[in-house]
Amino acid sequence: PDNILIQRYVNITSEDRSSEFIIAYAEDLASTGRTETDLEEGGPWNHLIPELETSLRERALASFTVHAEPDSPAIDIPEEPGVLSAR
Repeated sequence: PDNILIQRYVNITSEDRSSEFIIAYAEDLASTGRTETDLEEGGPWNHLIPELETSLRERALASFTVHAEPDSPAIDIPEEPGVLSAR
């Protein structure tokens, strides 16, 4: 695709911050019926960006499940975009 929407989740999995777990979810922007120019600042659909971000986050979170191994720390996937945290 020429333009994509990306939702990224990151979890630092070690106390020394040397390991991380990343999930990336991507969609073709064309699937929204909008173009990059439509969404640019001053573009006719720029005001829709918060709505697009919310719906992208909902689809991203619905597209995967994370299961920890029995002796691993649990992973929380919060509603906030872009962040995973370990318990």
